[in-house]
Amino acid sequence: FIEGAEQSGFTAIPTLALCSNLRTALTSAKQQNTLQLAAHPDRGPNYSFDDGSSMPRPQSVNHFFDSSMNKVLLAVGPERGWHEPSEIQYFIEYGFHLVTLGPRTLRTDVALTSLLALVHDRLLFMQ
Repeated sequence: FIEGAEQSGFTAIPTLALCSNLRTALTSAKQQNTLQLAAHPDRGPNYSFDDGSSMPRPQSVNHFFDSSMNKVLLAVGPERGWHEPSEIQYFIEYGFHLVTLGPRTLRTDVALTSLLALVHDRLLFMQ
């Protein structure tokens, strides 16, 4: 992050937290006036979990921004995507919105860098 911040001339470095237990991480991460986004591949309009329940379709990052949001909590999971349905349901239960970069499962480093760029651009646009 530091080299990228130096190269771009941006002095604020995102806070990064690695957690081994998702439910504990979600409980401790809740903040006021924070847009909570969980990245997950778009599985299509009629996708349902193995147990038959449906999953809300992830949207683009831009879909969720409004002028009251000045912080973003971004959850990017393992390269296989989040475990369905349990981890997706945790995110929804804790007030997260599902966001996507499309139908393909991306490497974690690619997804994180791409989403940070989109979120940063949106936050600057909202100022």
